[in-house]
Amino acid sequence: MSPRPKRLPSRRQRGPVALLRGAALALAWAGVVGAGCAADPAADTGPGGWSVHHVEAGGALASVFAVAPDDAYAAGGRDGASLILRYDGVAWREEPTSLAAPLWWVYGDEAGGVWACGEKGALLHRGTAGWEKVTTGTSKTLYGVWIDAAGEVWAVGGDAHGQPGDAVVLRGGVGGLSAVDVPKDLMPSVLFKVYGTPAGDVVAVGDSGTVLRLRAGQPGATWSRDVVPTEGTLTSLWGGGGERLFAVGAENAGLMLAHDGEGWTHHAAVAPGAALFGVFKAPQGPLFAVGAGARIVEVSADGASPPQEPEVRGIIEGTVLHSVFGATGGPVWAVGGNFFADPADWRGVIAIRR
Repeated sequence: MSPRPKRLPSRRQRGPVALLRGAALALAWAGVVGAGCAADPAADTGPGGWSVHHVEAGGALASVFAVAPDDAYAAGGRDGASLILRYDGVAWREEPTSLAAPLWWVYGDEAGGVWACGEKGALLHRGTAGWEKVTTGTSKTLYGVWIDAAGEVWAVGGDAHGQPGDAVVLRGGVGGLSAVDVPKDLMPSVLFKVYGTPAGDVVAVGDSGTVLRLRAGQPGATWSRDVVPTEGTLTSLWGGGGERLFAVGAENAGLMLAHDGEGWTHHAAVAPGAALFGVFKAPQGPLFAVGAGARIVEVSADGASPPQEPEVRGIIEGTVLHSVFGATGGPVWAVGGNFFADPADWRGVIAIRR
């Protein structure tokens, strides 16, 4: 089992970069081997096994998204520079951007539109001319972006130095995003991820155990907070089919919550361990969560089998994985990196499960 993360600095010590350096965002990433190249094919463990697929010298990686088995994106960066890699079925290659800030999330919709968000209110859309900037009207860091069934883009973020109420929720499209009116007393200082349910609810998670929800189908739909069994930071969430949701947290011992359509509970199948920062469930497939110490948790689709915590072959112990995603019929990807070496070397890692 991976070692637990080190004790966090106090909240007041965390700025956009300092927050990167706290376990609350899981980016205390130890170094990884190699630089800007594919890993040794001999390290591949075969079907069902995890191994290092690519190591990137240009920056650490915070997010991964796959459109298809041979079309995937990873986003991140380094101090003062963004980084986007695209996988074409053969290799990961950098795509140019004009953004001078690290990226925190990448996501797309079924129509093929891909978006990435990051520091200083940055939002990029991949159009026919490549990655183009989209106005957001905020200078706060955007940590999550998502597209709803109607094609509207949602983004969330906030101020790591801020007070409750400083988080932001935005919505819009290629013409720009604007602030959504959310009661200030419901907002934490920062929201990290946003997602939706088949019924049309919009759900966002953040610090102080916040699960913010806009319920669809109600007259004059309003925002409210879900009741959750934690006051810890929730860093990511994903759908599990129907109205089911999963959320993970970076504090304590690898927090995972499950929502069954009625309420949130601790996911009993996941044992305490290193902090968890990313979560993904494939349709009709396993549930994956990733985190500190290169921790990967796999829960079978029916939940009948005990969770597995496989090792990633070719990765140095202590590496943190921050995001996990898989395309239907293709591999599952997990990404991480090294925001934390002193001095920083800003290397990133991409692991694969075939």
